Amino acid sequence: MRALVFFLVMTLTASAAAAGRLVAPEAVCVPSGAQVITLAHLARAEGEDAMAFLERWGQTSVAPAPQIVGGRVRISGRAVRQAVAGRVPVPAPPMAFPDEILVQRGGQVVALERLRPAVEQALVAHLAALGGEARITQWRLPQWFFIAADVPVRLRLVPPSALSGSIPVRVEAVDEAGVVRDALSGVVLAEVWAEVPCAARPLSRGEVVDAQNVVRMRMDLAALGRPVWDGTGMGAVRVRAFVPQGRPIMAEMVEPVPAVERGRMVRVVFDNGRLRLAAPGQSLEDGALGSVIRVRNLQSQRVVEARVVDESTVRVGGI
Repeated sequence: MRALVFFLVMTLTASAAAAGRLVAPEAVCVPSGAQVITLAHLARAEGEDAMAFLERWGQTSVAPAPQIVGGRVRISGRAVRQAVAGRVPVPAPPMAFPDEILVQRGGQVVALERLRPAVEQALVAHLAALGGEARITQWRLPQWFFIAADVPVRLRLVPPSALSGSIPVRVEAVDEAGVVRDALSGVVLAEVWAEVPCAARPLSRGEVVDAQNVVRMRMDLAALGRPVWDGTGMGAVRVRAFVPQGRPIMAEMVEPVPAVERGRMVRVVFDNGRLRLAAPGQSLEDGALGSVIRVRNLQSQRVVEARVVDESTVRVGGI
């Protein structure tokens, strides 16, 4: 009895496979010149009987095409089945159609789900190159990429220009001549973990950053949203603003320690090539070596511009 049941099941399975079915994706493009949407535009046959049916009745109209090239319409799978049942005089194979099919007139459509592994690999590699261990946490891209052009295209990912918690992504369809024919934009959420310099204790504005007051902590660079200081120039940079303990030191927060600080007493050298004089002065702003700053001549009380020569000397003339 058990063998007979197995034989019946095998027979029924073989019969179903021979009959086949019609399947349809959730998005398709019909030719730009099409006035109607046919069954052949939507369906793909699986099995010999289904292939024969589609070859015989594939031109059956199931709905009007969009009125303009590039236009789109939504057709329900149920409406397609009803149209076929009402216009074809023979029973149709089973139709595995989605609840809705999005149809565009002209162009081509690509399922982004098929491209996701390649896009994710390229995106993770780009993020990792910025420093740290990258991981995509969420995708917010359309499911389908409708491309207006009918010509062959290749897809390329435009690398994001900066890190943030929400990373803009742009996928371009490029033809053989390198012309961008269409583009799709979306957003992905990512994490990029790395050890970054943080304040080991509260750092006051103007304080020099050195190994004693910096500790490295593992943080998500993408969540920070701005470039982090890379730790170079330790002992030769200072912070521009107060940094609380445990907070990352951002790149914009550090600047080179000036050779001359605001308020410092300096020697002002006047040199016009024929005459060289010196007078006491006071710096009115910070200045690195070679930079031009404002200085007050304490003898004349005049404010002049002078180039920083060293930590105690500035020069007026020939700047």
